[in-house]
Parts: sequence; structure tokens; C-alpha cells
Amino acid sequence: MSESAASENYQIVVTIGKHAIVIFPGEEVDLGIIGDDEVIATRRSLTASGIKLEAFRLKANDPMLS
Repeated sequence: MSESAASENYQIVVTIGKHAIVIFPGEEVDLGIIGDDEVIATRRSLTASGIKLEAFRLKANDPMLS
């Protein structure tokens, strides 16, 4: 199930106040406190061992979001 879910890029974002946790199949990523000027971003990449899902915080004006 988790490999199938990863291939579909399923994710859940849990927020408790401004604290954010991203849940992927088989992994949880605690992003901590998300600032008012930040957004949550996720990325999916293909590695030698399969699909890797990543979550991270970015400033809302970060050029990577364009």
C-alpha cells in the first residue's frame, strides 16, 4: 500500500496551531513552526531505491516556487 500511495504522491499535512507535520506513506516529516511568511512545499524524486517524497519549508517569495 505505501509504495502504491507514494507513486500517487499521497500526503497529509497535520497542523497544530502553526506547527506542521507532513505524513507520507512510511514517513513523517516534522516541519516545526511555519512562519507567516513561509509555505510548505513537497517534492517527489526518483532514486535508485524508488520514489522519494520530501517536505520542507520555503519563504513565500522563494524563486523555487515559480
